[in-house]
Amino acid sequence: IIWGVQYLNAQGNASAQNKWFGPNGYHNWGNNNPLEPTVRQFEMKDGTPFVWDKYNPGDEYVREFTAAELAADPERNPFVGREPRFYGTILFDGAPWNQRPSDAAGIDPLNRVQTGYFIQADGSQIAGLDTRQGLIEAWNGTKNGYYIKKYMDNKTVGQDFNNEN
Repeated sequence: IIWGVQYLNAQGNASAQNKWFGPNGYHNWGNNNPLEPTVRQFEMKDGTPFVWDKYNPGDEYVREFTAAELAADPERNPFVGREPRFYGTILFDGAPWNQRPSDAAGIDPLNRVQTGYFIQADGSQIAGLDTRQGLIEAWNGTKNGYYIKKYMDNKTVGQDFNNEN
């Protein structure tokens, strides 16, 4: 951080960054979503450029694989094997985050961001909790599948408390 402000509740200073920027499936507002071109600029952990269409040349928008294909080659998942700054800056589908609120804990006991869609055996889709079709405050969901993580505190429950960072 180049310029920073310390927010301390005891001094009357408050910031609600987790509430403003956090995923809607945690009853937050999802107001700051990094765009796809920004997400793609983060390199792989070995320093090589990230290439979206590595497995399907020419398709710049869709990556679709079976569970067996992902198990055989985990790097087919665009969020595996990225540089540390990526994981410190972006909340993506499957990223670990805070404990879900009580009304969502049974739906997502793993506390992972859900910005994707799950395709069932019959071909139907179930929207992740943190999408604009999710079960919790869908109107606050991301429009592009990402949330900013960089300015949030993973120890602060955004729906209930202000940040002190």
